[in-house]
Amino acid sequence: MPAVSDPRIKSSFLSAYANALALVGRYDDAWRDFVEGKAKLAAQGGGLRYQTEAVEEFFTRLGQFFVRDKFELLPRATVRADVPQPIFVMGFPRSGTTLIEQVLASHPSVRAGGELAFAAELRKLANHLFPVPERFPANLAQAFTADHRYAATVFRDYYFARAEAAGLLEPGKSWFVDKMPFNEVWLPLITMAFPNAKVVRIVRHPLDVCVSVMSNNLTHGFNCGYRIEDTVHHFAAVFDLVEHYRRELGHDEHLLRYESFVANQVEETRGLLAYVGLPFDEACLRFHENRRHARTPSYLQVSEPLNDRSIGRHRHYARQLAPFLPQLERIMAAHDYRV
Repeated sequence: MPAVSDPRIKSSFLSAYANALALVGRYDDAWRDFVEGKAKLAAQGGGLRYQTEAVEEFFTRLGQFFVRDKFELLPRATVRADVPQPIFVMGFPRSGTTLIEQVLASHPSVRAGGELAFAAELRKLANHLFPVPERFPANLAQAFTADHRYAATVFRDYYFARAEAAGLLEPGKSWFVDKMPFNEVWLPLITMAFPNAKVVRIVRHPLDVCVSVMSNNLTHGFNCGYRIEDTVHHFAAVFDLVEHYRRELGHDEHLLRYESFVANQVEETRGLLAYVGLPFDEACLRFHENRRHARTPSYLQVSEPLNDRSIGRHRHYARQLAPFLPQLERIMAAHDYRV
């Protein structure tokens, strides 16, 4: 058999091999192979790179435009009561979003939607509606005027048209879940289209998230998943943007801590369903019996009963993660996490 470093070995195999090393306690070797596997994945994708400056510039534009005074001038669509409504499950990839979608989709009133690109597409729609003179999001200022307040309704109906094409509006359910990673970036557009949207935000120990990202193939987030440096940068950038939105937009959300859900499944499930407006259903506690196949790296985990095996995984990689603690400390403090 060729050596693991042989270029003929696909990076997906390297990831599996690295996880196997971790299972037998060879954590330093596992981390080395996580890094190597990620580098090979980026190379196989044509030299994928995280564009740090582009992300910072874009997020700065979002933060500068979406402030309270401007956001209050933007239109809101009315609720279409004739169709199932979206539940937006948000959180950094590997935070537990697939788990919570599976819990919700085990309720008889909820359909799983998976990772839907519809919210991100609203940016392109905004550019189509308002192509000049300024680029997104500044071009949305045109929606302040009476003649352009239809934009919010267009956003809503576009989203529902995409959902209908995906079979998510079929009769029999009242809700469907949209758990596209990084949908939180588009919260202002989501709020314009769905002012009463149910938003469930999942948080998990940032260091455990970083380890999980390194040990899985992550394709979302401006190519942030191929190097630990980029994962940490994007984690902090998204956190800061979401905190800005929380202060300025005041949107309603249900904050769910992954570790609390694992420790208190029944209580947390009741709170989650109550937030959505659903009666408690025992099937949500048996989410692992749901025959739906989750099309994410978490598909194996959500087919098992709830367990705590992934909690505290970061402690095995304390040396490798130590250089990034300064960037993550404020995030850990915000949600009462410790090293």
